[in-house]
Amino acid sequence: MQISARIFSKMAEKGITQKDLSEGTGINTRTISAWKVKKTNPSADKIECISRFLDVSIDWLITGKGQANSVNVSGTFNDSSVGVQGFNNSSVVFTNGTAETISKEASYILETYEYLTMPRRIKLLTAVSELRTEQDFENPE
Repeated sequence: MQISARIFSKMAEKGITQKDLSEGTGINTRTISAWKVKKTNPSADKIECISRFLDVSIDWLITGKGQANSVNVSGTFNDSSVGVQGFNNSSVVFTNGTAETISKEASYILETYEYLTMPRRIKLLTAVSELRTEQDFENPE
C-alpha cells in the first residue's frame, strides 16, 4: 500500500475530508486531490505535518509497519513535564526513551485520547486534573 493510500484510509476511518486535511496541514486541496487521482505520494516535506494531523506515526505512514497509532502528548501538567511518544497494548514510550508497562485500561485511555478532537482532549484533561485533586486520589486506601 502506498503512502497516499494509507493517508486516505486513515482519513476515511476518522471521517476527515480532503478540505479538513488541507486546513489542518496547510497543504493545497489540489495537491491532496492529485495524490488520490494520480495515485502519487506526498513529498517528504509534507509527511510530518500529515502524520501529526492524522495522529499516526511517520514510520507507519511511510512503511505501513509498526503501530499506526502514535500518541504525541507533551507539555507541562501540574509542574511535571509529560511527553508520550507512542504506545501499544502493554507499554508506553516516553520522549526521553524510557518505556513502562501499562495496563490495558491505560492503553485504552491513550488510544481513546488519540481519536478525540482538541476540545474533547482538553475536556478529558480537565476531568483528569479534577480527579487528581480529589482526596481519595491523594490518599489511596
